Amino acid sequence: RSMGVLIRDDRGRWRTTGPVDKVLPDPVQGELLARLDRLAPDQRTLVQRAAVVGVSFSQSLVGAVSPDIDVLRVLHQLEDADLLRRRDPFAPDPEYVFVHPLLREVAYASLLHKHQAALHRQVAEALERQHPERPDELAKTIGTHLDRAGDPARALPYLLQAGRRAAQQYATREAVELLERTRVLARELERSEILVEACELLGDLYPRMQERGWTDEFDVWQAVLNHLDPSADPARAARAAIRAASARIKESRLDEARPLLAQ
Repeated sequence: RSMGVLIRDDRGRWRTTGPVDKVLPDPVQGELLARLDRLAPDQRTLVQRAAVVGVSFSQSLVGAVSPDIDVLRVLHQLEDADLLRRRDPFAPDPEYVFVHPLLREVAYASLLHKHQAALHRQVAEALERQHPERPDELAKTIGTHLDRAGDPARALPYLLQAGRRAAQQYATREAVELLERTRVLARELERSEILVEACELLGDLYPRMQERGWTDEFDVWQAVLNHLDPSADPARAARAAIRAASARIKESRLDEARPLLAQ
């Protein structure tokens, strides 16, 4: 926690911000890897695939990315080994969690990067097939998997949708994290319309965060002005200019605010 790898989100849930194999003591990593290696091949494979799915996963979803494994049998074996736990054993499609979350991180890190990417793509596509009626609710999950699969073009609309949803639910930090990633990808892919919307949302969110200053606020509104055609949407451009000028005024940089207000 002191190293910033384990943080608590807006909803009070703890999550990792990066690979824990960089900070775990070698003896701990070694013990976890040894436990993984002692598993039967199909058990180890299923644990690795489940690790890509997430901290928790449904039986049907891990089954969708494991057509070569008797998933039900292996899940029961992993339960008996006290590696996985069912949240509701009577559910038609039970959800499982890792008993030891660090094992999940080590299992994920044990996969080659190309295998991680391929599995992330399979998970995203399985979610799209299984839940076509829940695109908004699953946008963050699908978008994140596609991003990690190295498919930014497909990830981009999902991440924007997820950021918009998080902002509406006042999950500010989650929204900012999603929208900042959206902004990066949109800039790389030259998707101006998505970049503009992401920056507008960020411009409304940054004032809620103490660690974000007026320079950050100015930067996103300036990005809107740089990628928006004022003749196509003058009211939207005027709003961006006013917000950018306001950020400069708060920093007592009036000479930079005046030309913005003149727009």
